[in-house]
Amino acid sequence: MSSKKYVDEKTKYAYSLVQQGRLFEKVRAIAYNDQNQIFIIENKGNGVFTLPGGGVDEGETIEEAAKRELFEETGIVGEPVLLLGEKFYDVPMQYKGEDFVSKRVEKFYLCKFVSRERGVAGLKGEYTDEMSMRWDDPSVLEKTFTPKEVVDALKAQLEKIEK
Repeated sequence: MSSKKYVDEKTKYAYSLVQQGRLFEKVRAIAYNDQNQIFIIENKGNGVFTLPGGGVDEGETIEEAAKRELFEETGIVGEPVLLLGEKFYDVPMQYKGEDFVSKRVEKFYLCKFVSRERGVAGLKGEYTDEMSMRWDDPSVLEKTFTPKEVVDALKAQLEKIEK
C-alpha cells in the first residue's frame, strides 16, 4: 500500500471515530529479551526513535494489538505481559476539506520476546525513510515520545524480572 493511501485510510478512520464520539486507540509494544534490552526502531532520515505499534483494530484487545503490531513491524513473536501506562493526546486533521480533532489514547504494553521471524515486510508503506531496528538499553526510550511514567514503570518491571 502506498504511503498516501495508508494516510488517507487512517484519516478516514479517525474521522469516523470522531463522528461516533470514540477515541482512536493505539498501542506501542515494548519487547524485552533475556538481557533486559528492548527492541527499538530508528528512523534514519530524522534520527527519531520509536516503538513498534499502531492502531487497535475493531474487536481486538490491547494485548492482541500489541502482539500483532510487534510481529507485523519487526517479525518478533512476543507474549504480552503488562500494560505499563497510557498517553492521551489530540491530533488536528482534515477530511474532505473539514477540520477535525482526532482524540487518541496510546497504550504501552510490555511483551516478552519469544522468537523472531526474518523476512517480515515490516514498515514498508508506512514510512518513506530508511528504518533501522535493534535491541538496545531501555534508556533509549528517553529519546522517544514515550511518557516518563511509562519509562519508569518499564525500568521497575525489568528490575523485578532480573531478581
